[in-house]
Amino acid sequence: THSHSVKVDHQIFCSAITGYCTLVNIAEFLRHSRAGILLPAIWSQATWQYRYYQDKNLDASYDYFTIFQELKPKDTLGYAYAAQMALATNKYANAKTTYLNCIEKTGYVSAEIITNLIYIYKTVESEKNYDKALEFAKIGRTKYPTNQNFVIQEIDLLEKTNKLRNLKLVRNKIS
Repeated sequence: THSHSVKVDHQIFCSAITGYCTLVNIAEFLRHSRAGILLPAIWSQATWQYRYYQDKNLDASYDYFTIFQELKPKDTLGYAYAAQMALATNKYANAKTTYLNCIEKTGYVSAEIITNLIYIYKTVESEKNYDKALEFAKIGRTKYPTNQNFVIQEIDLLEKTNKLRNLKLVRNKIS
């Protein structure tokens, strides 16, 4: 077996953050000239390149994105990528914590975040909590009413939590 602990090269990471902050400043300028759409594409490309630069070391990528969250706690992309790295390495507790921190610190709640939290709470044995999964299914149904997956998840979880009396309420809301 080998250790999953990763030594983060802070000098390289700080250079990457400085580069990213420069891109953010450029993007702010571009946003005012109505070309701000470039920022997500630039950031996405930069992060994937950096991930592969790490020789596909997802543990290192997770560590870097965790540090990034501390440096830019309102930037949702740091949370999103850290959670993806945690899921890819089956570190479900880390993914769950990252998603919950994203919601708490940024207020951002995407359908993907909700779906992944439901999955973690519903199926990962060490994290299983049907009541929490049901809570997120309800949030998903309310926030994304056209996404039938959340309705299906909520019905399934109502059954698993023996709360079928609430099923009629859900059916009335989707009818």
